[in-house]
Amino acid sequence: MPARSFTSTLRKLTACLGLASLGTAIALPANSVTDSPRLLKAEPGLHLIAQRGVSNIADELETANDAFSTLTAAIKTAGLTSALANRRPITIFAPTDEAFAALPDGTVATLLQPQNRSRLTEILTYHVVPGNINTFGLTPGSTLRLTTLAGKPVTIRVSNASEVFVNGIPVVMADIPASNGMIHGLNGVLLP
Repeated sequence: MPARSFTSTLRKLTACLGLASLGTAIALPANSVTDSPRLLKAEPGLHLIAQRGVSNIADELETANDAFSTLTAAIKTAGLTSALANRRPITIFAPTDEAFAALPDGTVATLLQPQNRSRLTEILTYHVVPGNINTFGLTPGSTLRLTTLAGKPVTIRVSNASEVFVNGIPVVMADIPASNGMIHGLNGVLLP
């Protein structure tokens, strides 16, 4: 298929699917006319869903196949829902329900009690860092030290096999996009 015909077809397809920004991510192969890669131009205001989620982090966690129902309940109890729906970019290292279930018996119930709200808030904000961090930007074999919203550091380590760990806890669901950042599911709960 000639490059112009391919470009035209790709533009029509992405426009129909609401994925017009796809063109900014795909370099077209060189053709005999230009002998250099060309990039499609995106229509303003349209976003590739895989690059930017349509819901904010709080909503994404609530609807993520029940993988984060305990975390969602904890966020609501701590009064952090609006903070996670904010427009500024953030990344949350989100413990799965299995991660919470692995805590000692009674831990979650105790943390969800009103008198423990400040401790719960400290634990939850320890899972959040400013900025939009995705695993595609991490180099195998690298280590990154970030400061959480709780004001304490976490260490992100990427193995040579590109496995990602946060304070030694494996990321089991990476790069869940949200309109205001990124969610990474963790196999454990981070404790400050």
